[in-house]
Amino acid sequence: MLLFVNASSKRDGNTTAMAERLLAGTGYETLHLIDYAIPRGSSPPGDQWPQVWERMCAADVLAWGTPVYRHGMTGALKTVIERMNDEPTKRNRPDCPGRRQYVNAPLYPAWAER
Repeated sequence: MLLFVNASSKRDGNTTAMAERLLAGTGYETLHLIDYAIPRGSSPPGDQWPQVWERMCAADVLAWGTPVYRHGMTGALKTVIERMNDEPTKRNRPDCPGRRQYVNAPLYPAWAER
């Protein structure tokens, strides 16, 4: 299963539109990070990271989508990458091995929105 991880703050923005075009016909599923409370740190109250981690581990391929703000990815995606980095050692479980991963970052020149 291919999982599109949308790191945009907009469920139906340019990042989602680009993913729909790129992934058409693949039967992909979408995980909108905006739908989950994923704070920085290790398991604070209300943390929904375990649900996100389980969905990502169930996928065969991860396709990351992020708008580019000031030449970088969104804070939501940065937080997910940090949390992923802690996962194997925190739980001491290698049950989520490496996945093929692709990045979808819509780059629109400023004049294109006018």
